[in-house]
Amino acid sequence: MRWFAGLLIVCLTLGCGGGSGTTQEAPNPAPPPSPMKSVLESIAESGELAGSGMNFSEELAKFKATDPQKAAQIEKDLEGLIKLTDPADIKAKAKQIASGL
Repeated sequence: MRWFAGLLIVCLTLGCGGGSGTTQEAPNPAPPPSPMKSVLESIAESGELAGSGMNFSEELAKFKATDPQKAAQIEKDLEGLIKLTDPADIKAKAKQIASGL
């Protein structure tokens, strides 16, 4: 009889587990990196601009629509990157630009 009373108290205290009805949501996956960032990371590894094969104007247009100040800075940085000839300088500049995206 004691065990029944103890079980009854435990059941009344804990309830049937219906709870507050909260559900666990899966964490939002990180958005895929922009093509511009992927290309810049590739340039940062190779130090070569010639094989990048990307026209950054489309990506810049997207940035201009959402963040004009950031787009202006990226555009300025890309112009500086294109003028570089030393692979070490190219790597450093591409890495710097990519980290800001």
